Amino acid sequence: MPKKSIADKSISGALAHRAAKALFTALALLAAGAGQAGEIYKWRDAEGRIHFGDKPPAEVAESKLLKAQNSSAYPGMDIQILTPIIKRYEVFGKTHDELNDLMQKNAPLNDVTQQKHWGLCHRFVDWDVTFATEEKLCRIHTLSLWLHTSIDLPHWVDRNSAPYDLRRKWERFERDLRSHEEGHRDHGQAAIYDLDNQLRAVAAKADWAALSREISALDAKVREKYLQIDAAYDQAVVKGTNRRSAFW
Repeated sequence: MPKKSIADKSISGALAHRAAKALFTALALLAAGAGQAGEIYKWRDAEGRIHFGDKPPAEVAESKLLKAQNSSAYPGMDIQILTPIIKRYEVFGKTHDELNDLMQKNAPLNDVTQQKHWGLCHRFVDWDVTFATEEKLCRIHTLSLWLHTSIDLPHWVDRNSAPYDLRRKWERFERDLRSHEEGHRDHGQAAIYDLDNQLRAVAAKADWAALSREISALDAKVREKYLQIDAAYDQAVVKGTNRRSAFW
């Protein structure tokens, strides 16, 4: 008769990212629910942005199934991508210089770089795992991951009374902000699926402390990987190699 698995330990942690956004960053975002983590697809939308999820939209012509562990062995696995929170800071002005000065003054401070940015994305992957003992080995029993995202963006209060040409320029600015920041959103979704896949592959250990250490190490590894991805993405904008270049 097989021995029963008992969930006897649990830990929780977080993969946080409050990355610097080069020159501009954006609005966000779509709420993309992920549900049970099983098959994971990667696809590119009509505007060239890359997405990750459990089911590509019907209008996507081509998608790639990413290799993942068999989810049937992990019935407690769950991923949730929460609706982003949009936070606005006010700016006033009737000229380019007035708007620029107010954005520099009122923009949010990045707590990592200690610099202000016109737009700022805050990403936070929270996770919770329980362990089970079976045949004197400790393994992952249940795993839950949550992606939290918030975006700081400017709100031009007296926009309607400003000159037409300046309003048109601001509209283009906002589009670039949103387009760029949705790229960072995609990185967050990729990170949460990446962490999930790596945690699935963790082998049983002799005790829960050893298993906890490996989980924490994977958390740090994935966090650093996507910090580097975000940094390269922003640097491409600064160098003008990204087709969504800054103009403001």
